[in-house]
Amino acid sequence: MDYRNEDIEDFFENAASALHWVDSRGIILRANRYELVALGYERDEYVGHHIAEFHADPEVIADILERLGRNETLRDYEASLRAKDGSIRHVLINSNVRWGEEGEFLHTRCFTQDVTERKLAEQALAEATADLERKVSERTARLAQANREHELQQKQLVEAQRIAQLGSWEWDPVSDDVCWSEELYRILGFGPEVEPTHAAFLARIHPDDREIRLDAIERGLRSDEPFAYEVRILRPDGELRFVHVRAQATLGTDGEPVRIVGSAQDITESKHAEEERRQFETRLQETQRLESLGVLAGGIAHDFNNLLVGVLGNASLALGELPPDSPARARIEDVELAARRAGELTQQLLAYSGQGSFVVQPLDLVGVVNEMGHLLETVVSKKVRVDYEFGDERPVVEIDATQLRQVVMNVIVNASEACGELRGRICVRTSVVAADRAYLDSFVAGGDLPAADYALLEVTDTGSGMSEAVRTRIFNPFFTSKSNGRGLGLAGVLGLVRAQGGTIRVESEPARGSTFGVLLPLSTSALPATIPGLRKAPLAGRGTVLVADDERVIRDVAGAMLEHAGFTVVSARDGDEAVTVFAERSNEVDAVVLDLMMPGRGGAEVLRELRAIRRDVPVVISSGYTAQALDGTLGTIGEVGFVQKPYTSSELVGAVHEALAGSTR
Repeated sequence: MDYRNEDIEDFFENAASALHWVDSRGIILRANRYELVALGYERDEYVGHHIAEFHADPEVIADILERLGRNETLRDYEASLRAKDGSIRHVLINSNVRWGEEGEFLHTRCFTQDVTERKLAEQALAEATADLERKVSERTARLAQANREHELQQKQLVEAQRIAQLGSWEWDPVSDDVCWSEELYRILGFGPEVEPTHAAFLARIHPDDREIRLDAIERGLRSDEPFAYEVRILRPDGELRFVHVRAQATLGTDGEPVRIVGSAQDITESKHAEEERRQFETRLQETQRLESLGVLAGGIAHDFNNLLVGVLGNASLALGELPPDSPARARIEDVELAARRAGELTQQLLAYSGQGSFVVQPLDLVGVVNEMGHLLETVVSKKVRVDYEFGDERPVVEIDATQLRQVVMNVIVNASEACGELRGRICVRTSVVAADRAYLDSFVAGGDLPAADYALLEVTDTGSGMSEAVRTRIFNPFFTSKSNGRGLGLAGVLGLVRAQGGTIRVESEPARGSTFGVLLPLSTSALPATIPGLRKAPLAGRGTVLVADDERVIRDVAGAMLEHAGFTVVSARDGDEAVTVFAERSNEVDAVVLDLMMPGRGGAEVLRELRAIRRDVPVVISSGYTAQALDGTLGTIGEVGFVQKPYTSSELVGAVHEALAGSTR
């Protein structure tokens, strides 16, 4: 095809790839728009300059020009270019030379592909891989050391057994004469008066293992190769011992066995040690798995709390703007309640990861169950009716509110799942019971509890019921009889209840439904005059608050809450911007709300720099983790306030007011 010069020029100038020409001295003759934009240079800042000025590794220029001068074509040659803003761009160079009619070097034809993101990703992956390999190596070394120590102990044990617990025997298959050593008599539990015979040995072997010996002897008689087997020995006193037998037959000239000699070693202790080791390894693996799940759970809880700020915060703001008689108020209050309950679920995740905290307080059991009514409707099957039968007394229990709600939620969800897809009924009852020893013995480990008055929560369902085999395992960790098992599981519920001094029982038969009874100790304290969780009227505020958070929704919600309370708000989307804004406006900023987990410059580093600019600035740390989980993170930077995500308007404004009240400014 005949391309016009303007077509060629258009291709060079407007190509979607970086292009430039360099002469034999390394001077840039031309560069297209894509390359100039990618590096941030004006044309006169780039064209006419030596290419080495823009290479982060200028020593490669000589190599590039030398190879091109040999008429070599460069393919995916790795290099690093320095952009105008100082950043380094990693590129792949594909280039060759245009030669003149007389063989002179006219200029290069160079295409550069920006692979910075890939390079950084490769570096990050390499660093992560190296870190993982280091951790795996360290863990492997520790396990290997533990394994070596265990193997040494095992060898010492086996050696001691070999010396002290090894009997010998000899059998003539033709005459059936048998000879036992004294040690074999002891292993088998026979007195010296017993005549050694093949039948007597067989009689001592556990009935389920006798075929093992008979089959081994039958095979051994057909060859002069050594053979071995293991059997269990039943001694006269009922003790069960494990014995490892090794033997070898001597064949006559006719190929028939004329003699069998062997040994019998009591390996009971070795078997027990192997089982203990297996159990130890199982526990170690489970511990490591739970540690990994704990880290994951903590991270999920933190991120989920960040998301809930937008839900709970906007609901709180909306309620503050609605008139008391607004028909939307009830629905938004339900949203706020659901968001609070979701926040409590994240507390459970934080607790699972070892980062949670609980507040034990007197609670009205009936009140808590009633309060959860709307939430339970969302998790119970639409085909299942839930009835409530509360006794005349209203039990007051001493427990963390979140834990109590989790117990109620999981037991009722379990009852709903037991009903499956069929129509069913769940009945929730509360009462106060006088528990004597016989009554307590009907509960899991109820014998550990003192006889006293207890609060009883009973949940009865008309579901499929359980067999005896399932009932005996229902409280085992990780056991479930349902394919869609969710929540804490009954093992987790039992753990929560027992931690509060209570216990659980289950009554069930196949096809007859189940009744779960949760026994909780009564509180000796009266209910508080105010019910925790009621919304407080927002405090009025004045002054300027800097809100620093990498989540836009959180900045918007927190800013709206503070502005609604009367504060002036400035915001920063990361740690760098927070420091910059504060440095420019330190005299007018009265307080700072600071997210602790921001990318780049984290909250702790930002806090140190803010305090370096103005030592007395009041700071409120905002985080999806609990305050206890952050102990030690901030070091000795001075006093700070704390508000945990998700928060309501009154909680955030209250935290800012507390920080301002403690300020000397």
